[in-house]
Amino acid sequence: MKTTKLTVLLLLLIAAIGGAKAQCNAPVEHSSHGGDYYFYAYAHIDSNEQFHYWWDFGDGDTAHALYPKHTFSANGTYIACFNFESTSCPLTSTCDTVTVDLCEFNPIIHYTVSGFSATYKPYFAPAGSTYFWQFDTPGGPQTSTDTMPVINYGQFGFYDAQVTITAPGGCVDTAVIQAAVFAPCNANFTYEQTGLYEITFRAEDSLNVGSYISFQWQYFNGAGQMGGQWS
Repeated sequence: MKTTKLTVLLLLLIAAIGGAKAQCNAPVEHSSHGGDYYFYAYAHIDSNEQFHYWWDFGDGDTAHALYPKHTFSANGTYIACFNFESTSCPLTSTCDTVTVDLCEFNPIIHYTVSGFSATYKPYFAPAGSTYFWQFDTPGGPQTSTDTMPVINYGQFGFYDAQVTITAPGGCVDTAVIQAAVFAPCNANFTYEQTGLYEITFRAEDSLNVGSYISFQWQYFNGAGQMGGQWS
């Protein structure tokens, strides 16, 4: 009987130690936009304990934040590590490999619609960049070198747009989008990524014909099946 009790206690102790180690490990990840890199650490922080954490980006710079933004000055492969220690956790480092290509600044296009016209705006382009836009329109291809071009399509439909952005240092990147120019009684919306796993949707009255009485959103999963709805 004593042997059984000792075995159970030992298993419980091992499980407790394993759980504590799991809490001490902080998963990390990163994303990039416009040459800026965003780092995320998911650390278990108990406000009742003393704790200390910091990022080491592998290029000589550090940051004392859970979700820092960092800009690398040169191309290369860097090992970015999140370091964490607390009263119950020994110093633990969790690392992520970051491949930096300063020519991949990942621009995106946002647009707004008014009547038959669409106004386009680029995001995450380096300061001082130049732009070459290409548009498919009912009358044939159009181009523009404006930063925020306005295209009058003359009729409703779906239209492709592409911008090629050249940064001051000679780096080139592109972005594409399909614009939806809707009829007055059709619903229209725009969206933008506002977080790592968050997208903000905005309903729009494309011709400003009146106020909304009611609305309902539906979303679908990757297989094309309706996943739910909200109003």
